[in-house]
Amino acid sequence: MTQNTPTRVVQTIALAYANGDLHVGHLVEAIFADCHARHRRARGDDVVFLGADDCHGTPIEIKAAAQNQTPQELIADIGARHRADYAAFDISFDHYHSTDSPENEALCAEVYRHMQGAGLIDRRNVAQLFDPDAGRFLSDRHVKGGCPKCGALDQYGDNCEACGATYQATELAHPVSTLTGATPVIADSEHLFFRVSALEPIVRAWAQSGTLQSGVLAKISDWFNDGLRDWDISRDAPYFGFPIPDEPGKFFYVWLDAPLGYIASLIAYLNATGSSRTWRDDWGEGSDTEIIHHIGKDIISFHAVFWPALLTAGKCRLPSRVQAHGFLTVEGAKMSKSRGTFLLASDLAAHVDSDAVRYALLSRLGDFTTDIDFSARDVVDRVNAELVGKIANIPVRLRGLVQDPEAVHLSDTLLDPALWAECAALADDAVAQFHAFEPGQAIRRIVDIATRTNGFIQSHAPWAQTDLVARNAVTTQALCQFRLIAALLQPVSPRFAQRCLAVFGTEAVAWADLSTPVLGTTAALPTHLMDRLDAGGIAALFNQPATPKEA
Repeated sequence: MTQNTPTRVVQTIALAYANGDLHVGHLVEAIFADCHARHRRARGDDVVFLGADDCHGTPIEIKAAAQNQTPQELIADIGARHRADYAAFDISFDHYHSTDSPENEALCAEVYRHMQGAGLIDRRNVAQLFDPDAGRFLSDRHVKGGCPKCGALDQYGDNCEACGATYQATELAHPVSTLTGATPVIADSEHLFFRVSALEPIVRAWAQSGTLQSGVLAKISDWFNDGLRDWDISRDAPYFGFPIPDEPGKFFYVWLDAPLGYIASLIAYLNATGSSRTWRDDWGEGSDTEIIHHIGKDIISFHAVFWPALLTAGKCRLPSRVQAHGFLTVEGAKMSKSRGTFLLASDLAAHVDSDAVRYALLSRLGDFTTDIDFSARDVVDRVNAELVGKIANIPVRLRGLVQDPEAVHLSDTLLDPALWAECAALADDAVAQFHAFEPGQAIRRIVDIATRTNGFIQSHAPWAQTDLVARNAVTTQALCQFRLIAALLQPVSPRFAQRCLAVFGTEAVAWADLSTPVLGTTAALPTHLMDRLDAGGIAALFNQPATPKEA
């Protein structure tokens, strides 16, 4: 495999909202992004993988009050649980931050000043929904009604989960306050608007430059055809968020400070590591750093329209890639607490091996936005048949064929160079699939190598040979190919891969070293590498009602 020129990569996942625990849907995105980050590191790239909690907005303020906490106490408690859940599934963040941070507050003010200086801020009177029983204006997430575009019921006041349309809360059909159940009334307030429409040519050119998947581009084409609308970036007090400079009683809308939290996390990382770089070295105009966002398809509009416009206004570089994924269903249905298919990340971590979960999810993921299903049967069948049965079993079945399993001396030549070449080509293809955001396809290549390796062992039947040199030749070829498999699994199931690579006395293998077989070295064969999954236990977990924790 040829060595690539190292690239500076900054990669993010969508910021989890800090008012509840992570569920398996959050894990889909985090594991997908982590797989890509680990691939890029193995490729030799300079990767900074960032995460953060999205901490502002009315829902957090209200939940904190209901629990007799300050918002800061609530987000600290939930943030700690988020970090623990991500760590349980080996999400290798280089830094994890919070949008409620001094770095983010300063950054929001800086970008806002740029917007003002460029003439991109307008003042307009806004007709808003006001809850007469609560005595306050309603945030977008505290009013529900019918979507004005497709008619879907029970939709929030900013965008429709059914058709993806964005709109004003006042456009909802039959709105209802989620705070009190009252029918809101319309009242006026002066708001600040970001003139996204003035930046439409830039945003359109960026969207059509290859940064978006074809399905995503098709989805947002209607928005360009209708003309981009300006965005209301202010909210009235009371509101948990950053105050807008020189605007008493006005706060930045959460969707302004939340995406800027990506950059704030980078700033905090650079400060924590004592780097000589500034954030504009990576995210400033003219930077050649590759910026990759992993998001769910429900927030495409914010990342494919509002975010590039906001970056342009702030004199920042635009993302290299916005990688959207579909929703996750559990046992063929939308996640539901009543049906027992609302799986919390912490419950999953307590009952199922993290490497098994990662393998099962990544086997289903690729460069598409269609939904995927997570079922107990698929997890058990896929992991037991492939990860345990085809892969982990390779060195274990060889153990009884050697004189000293703890110090197997591999021969200096390959018994079947043509087979090695086929497996090395599959490894190259697997790496290319990882790079193309196709982990499911990469895993298929890995399993193919394992299938060929097991077939090689079976066809040569070393257990029937009395010649130790002949046995060693079979063992050497099989172990060289097993090391190829183990290395390729590093982005997929990192703990399992590390145990496999320990057979060869190493912890990691770079992609540049894949094509070199470990001839003439020593290996220590294990007695066991991974347990089979218990179908009954996992099925029971998938059918237990979720019990979300309180902060």
